[in-house]
Amino acid sequence: MLAGDFLRKIRKLNRNLNIYATDDRRFTANIYHVVNGDYQAICGVDKNYLAEHTVRGSNGVILHGGWRRALKILISKGFIDRRKAEKAFNTRLPYTISNLKQVYNNHWVNTGASRRPYEM
Repeated sequence: MLAGDFLRKIRKLNRNLNIYATDDRRFTANIYHVVNGDYQAICGVDKNYLAEHTVRGSNGVILHGGWRRALKILISKGFIDRRKAEKAFNTRLPYTISNLKQVYNNHWVNTGASRRPYEM
């Protein structure tokens, strides 16, 4: 997927997300959360083309980060919703720990239960 296509899709999910990159080939681009001029770096992505899956070297170092990895990070940090991301990217994403907490807590809120037996 081209970086521009990826950016368009994540911006539909959260307007405050943006990708910034320098012209220096040694550095990757980064996804930032921008609010009131404050830039919070979230994760690095490739500049031109994002593969679906992460490519690792023989020693385990990430050579090319895939767009699924970036989505998992954005979901786990609460910047985008997993279900909306699945729809936008036409794929199935696994649950993360923070999403399980959100699903659990939303269940209790949406069912109108008076008390939660325990907090996650």
